[in-house]
Amino acid sequence: MENLMHQLQEYFYNQFPIIEQNNLIVIITALVIALLYVFFGYKLLRVYISLLGFLIGFALGIVICAVFDLSNTTAVIVIICVCAVALAALGFWLYKAGLFVMILLSLFPIILSIVSEFTTIQPVFMWIGSILFALVLAILAIFFVRPVVIIVTAVSGGLSIANLIINSLLPEIAQVNTVDGARIFMLIIGAVIAVLGIYFQFVTTKPAAKSTESNG
Repeated sequence: MENLMHQLQEYFYNQFPIIEQNNLIVIITALVIALLYVFFGYKLLRVYISLLGFLIGFALGIVICAVFDLSNTTAVIVIICVCAVALAALGFWLYKAGLFVMILLSLFPIILSIVSEFTTIQPVFMWIGSILFALVLAILAIFFVRPVVIIVTAVSGGLSIANLIINSLLPEIAQVNTVDGARIFMLIIGAVIAVLGIYFQFVTTKPAAKSTESNG
């Protein structure tokens, strides 16, 4: 899986070298999106579902171009844009399905990371257990939209920000301290941001009417 992701990333950067050269712009953009995710995840729920659809479509477009080994930049851009816009629109209109996928993809890497840190079970069982737990919470999100979305967006966004700060913006922290020290520091930063995000979202939002949530 890692080898496949590396190949797709290499193909993408070969097509668009300017993006790789401006890595800081990508990091700052990701940081801004993560901050909005932490503090406005519930309010911007439809936006994030559409954004997730866009990113999935974007990745799907890259896969299609890589499979057919397309070298024409115009064709690559067109295929990627069509896939991205199509899935963004699909996520916007299929609200509940988009919500389910968003919660699942937000939680799975967090659960897997925590399980791998604190247990020594075989990787296959870690993956299966993490997927099942994420699936349960994703299903709960369909029935309890506001609390689950607020908690998930704040926690996943907070950990993403902490990871970006330590590994991208302040890499010396991860290098100077021990690996365990860097992880603990990252968890502390992520936890603080998550708590602030949860508090802010609960204070600034109110439960939607049942008819509104069921219809999206």
